[in-house]
Amino acid sequence: MFESVIDKTLVCNKKTKKVLINHFGKKSEEVQTVYIGVDESKYDPEKYNKKELLEKYNLKENKRKIISYICRITEQKRPYLLLEIIKKVTEKRNDCLFLIVGDGNLLTGIQDEVKKHNLTEYVRFLGNIPETEEIYKISDITINCSIKEGLALTSYESLAMGVPVISSDVGGQAELINNEVGKVVPCLQDETEIYDFKYKDEEILNYVNAIDQILENLDTYKNKCRNRILQQFTLGKMVVNMSNIFKEHSKNPNINKVENGIGLSKNINITKELIVSYLVNEEAKYKYLCEEYERKVYGSICSGEYSGRLAVLKERLWKNPFWRLFIKTPIWKVLRKIARKILK
Repeated sequence: MFESVIDKTLVCNKKTKKVLINHFGKKSEEVQTVYIGVDESKYDPEKYNKKELLEKYNLKENKRKIISYICRITEQKRPYLLLEIIKKVTEKRNDCLFLIVGDGNLLTGIQDEVKKHNLTEYVRFLGNIPETEEIYKISDITINCSIKEGLALTSYESLAMGVPVISSDVGGQAELINNEVGKVVPCLQDETEIYDFKYKDEEILNYVNAIDQILENLDTYKNKCRNRILQQFTLGKMVVNMSNIFKEHSKNPNINKVENGIGLSKNINITKELIVSYLVNEEAKYKYLCEEYERKVYGSICSGEYSGRLAVLKERLWKNPFWRLFIKTPIWKVLRKIARKILK
């Protein structure tokens, strides 16, 4: 329906463009890549004092290389893969400290696993920190283990701050991260395996080797990171690219699509019906996806009015810092197990 009135679809990476063309039948000339870019003036390493920031985050005495994992701690980001990587890295070297920066539904489990495997010496949990530029400043490498991405903003930001990136080869990551500024590691899981926390040794070792290679030539990598952003991936360049597209299409619009749009505007009630019909058709798919998430994360599915109320309650609780602290305690684990048994 929407294709009949849309002149151009903008995407943030070339891989997404291929998906739209090959799997959704979009015309190549109607899809264009515009990289999102980063505010290079905000993410400027010269603006921050590393010594002061190390002290701020209680890392003043740290002499190890810092590898930061900055993201939501959820299934998409594969924090349990990071845990396996940490195990292997610490088996062969003791000069690395991993910072886990973020919050999410898997955080408590990851914290438990770190304790269980005696990794607390090598891992620090900093929680959700809005000023991520401070974390980049004290980092030597950032790592992305995602099973799917568009093109991660953290990768843009990290490179702008002069910090090399190791990332899974998903979305458009390889379009940003070349061999001069980091490493792209093959993702050996399919997106359908997002809830499978068992990872292949090959994928784990690929990350470990990438960490070794970058640390061996750290200054060489760091010196090229910010230039990578300045050359092609700034907010200013994004604005210019989008402005050029808008100007081109305002001068040379697709006449057929303009006429289709005018026709729809003259029949606004029919247009509304078409939109509602589309949304109704999509409802079943999204309901299924939501139920699968509930089943995997909470162990059961809620439905109807109760489900809506539960979603609101979860959202409100999650915004409360005391609740986020409470769910990290042993008491919460016991209560959750009891609740799951009752709901089953």
